[in-house]
Amino acid sequence: MKNRGIWLVAILFAFGASMTTRADLVYSLAADQSSYDVNVGDTVAVNVYLVETATGGSTSLLGDTDAGLITAEIRLAFGATDPAQVHGEGDISSNGSFDGSSLVKGVGPGIATLQQDVDFGSPPVPGFARGPDVFAAWLGTFTFTADAVGTTHVAIEGFNANATNFTATNANFEIFELTVQPGSFSIHSESGTAVPEPSTWILAATAALGLAPTLGRRPTR
Repeated sequence: MKNRGIWLVAILFAFGASMTTRADLVYSLAADQSSYDVNVGDTVAVNVYLVETATGGSTSLLGDTDAGLITAEIRLAFGATDPAQVHGEGDISSNGSFDGSSLVKGVGPGIATLQQDVDFGSPPVPGFARGPDVFAAWLGTFTFTADAVGTTHVAIEGFNANATNFTATNANFEIFELTVQPGSFSIHSESGTAVPEPSTWILAATAALGLAPTLGRRPTR
């Protein structure tokens, strides 16, 4: 990605920082829910986050002042014929704080991708507190349409398994490559058969009672 290269080269040249991995900061991908229920024909919006959990004494890269993400590249993988699908790039919303010109959305059978970065000179994308020693950064929203009844299992992964998909910086302009664990969620598509309201049941019962005397009366000659 062009802007990521500018960001990294400029900072590495100016400050002599080196890429490294934070072993005591654990990163994973997650949706806002592990399971969603939706009626066939309806849509469900799934927010995806990068979650940071501190296991040691290092300063957070998502919760510290002037720290945050520079790049984020994610892929949602599911079955090409699964009941719920992302049908177009318009069904993918990015985090506007990633203001680089290299924003790329992709949609195909069983896959939806989002690549985004921060323009050089713009602040990194921060996270928010999700719990004690846990921070999360919103990456984007993927809208699925339920086309048929059934369950769709979705894996949340880095865009490229053989490359660094997430980089962050701290207040000292040091760059960190993040090792991120994949996540997952499920979408359960249902038929959406309407259940009659109580008033409907009452009207039906009344009509049946009204017919009862008629049905039980023999015709007179």
